[in-house]
Amino acid sequence: MRRFHGDQLNQHAALRRPCQSACSLRDKKFAVMEDYHKPDQQTVQALRNMAIRLRINSIKATTAAGAGYPTSCCSVAEIMSVLFFHTMKYRPEDPRYINNDRFILSKRLYPAAPTEDSPPVSLRNIRMPSAPSYKTGEKVSTRKAYGTAIAKLGRYNERVVALDGDTNNLTYSEIFKNEHPNRFVECYIAQQNMVSVAMGCAARDRNIVFASTLASFFTRAYDQLRMAAISESNINLCGSHCGVSTGEEGPSQMGLEDMSMFRALPTATIFYPSDGVSTEKAVELAAITKVVYQSKDDQVTMVAAGVTLHEALAAAEHLKKERIYVRVIDPFTIKPLDAKTIIDHTRATRGRIITMEDHYYEGGLGEAVAAAVVNESGFTLQRLAVSHTPRSGKPHELLKVYGIDRDAIVQAVRKMLNNSANAK
Repeated sequence: MRRFHGDQLNQHAALRRPCQSACSLRDKKFAVMEDYHKPDQQTVQALRNMAIRLRINSIKATTAAGAGYPTSCCSVAEIMSVLFFHTMKYRPEDPRYINNDRFILSKRLYPAAPTEDSPPVSLRNIRMPSAPSYKTGEKVSTRKAYGTAIAKLGRYNERVVALDGDTNNLTYSEIFKNEHPNRFVECYIAQQNMVSVAMGCAARDRNIVFASTLASFFTRAYDQLRMAAISESNINLCGSHCGVSTGEEGPSQMGLEDMSMFRALPTATIFYPSDGVSTEKAVELAAITKVVYQSKDDQVTMVAAGVTLHEALAAAEHLKKERIYVRVIDPFTIKPLDAKTIIDHTRATRGRIITMEDHYYEGGLGEAVAAAVVNESGFTLQRLAVSHTPRSGKPHELLKVYGIDRDAIVQAVRKMLNNSANAK
């Protein structure tokens, strides 16, 4: 409680004395609000009738569906009637109209027409203002390339918006934040809310939205991700620190379930860039599949992405010295997967194919490839992945421990070729 001395009370009283113009303005406001809150009897009766119709339709709909909550629907019938028919502006024939008030209710309703005051927005033909500028051999993390890419995209189009879950120094979305502070939303450690905010920003195709945090943190927002997919929301999510190569951070910070999680979502596209250039292309949504290492004498096809792609390329160079030739495919997108390219090249290597990933066996790249080739006769598939909950350690140590480093890949190729020779 705050106490006032005598002089303070007088000053406080003086502050509370409204001037005549303020009184007049207040009276006008009250008059308008009184008209709004006390509509004529005919309007009140019409809204009551609509509430009764809403109750009847709610009971009919939930009965026909055999599911739902009719009592909850009936309890808010008057609220819905007044909000939707007396307050909101909406075009029922055009639910995505940019000037519509937002209201989530899937029934045939006929409110007032919306006010057309939103400027038109076009999100077509979005492209990078410049090509990647990395030098050959330059080492750059994919997360830094992500931050660079969204900042570049933001220079080209003012409708690009970025969100982050208090990890902008890790995901490098801080690059965007520093260049375009008015279009950056810091959502702090509320990843569920961040996904919801992203959906709101992207509603009605008004913005191009990128939301980023650690890949492992998206697991706590899976309900929101499900609803985003069901709602056909066009949002772009970037998860950093995926796989065991995160190293010393430990298993709680390693995203090993994220790929399987997103593969299960309808309409989701999963990009798995392996370097700075492909990361920029992913941000630009230029989905491509590419064979990055091949010869006419290849005996095995290897499919790898992310950090394991570099291990596969190193293994290929090592095997070449033994006159064992392999081809390496970087799928770039896990969903949709370019099954045709993978099948065609596997046929060229007599049906031998090995996948490698720094994620769990379940739901990742290996399972995606297995599903793609399951109906192909004469194919032999071997998968290398993380078999159990990892521990902390240096990236190269962890890749070795879980059998997904270059040495393990070399051994897997040798074993596959030996098995083929013995089968003959």
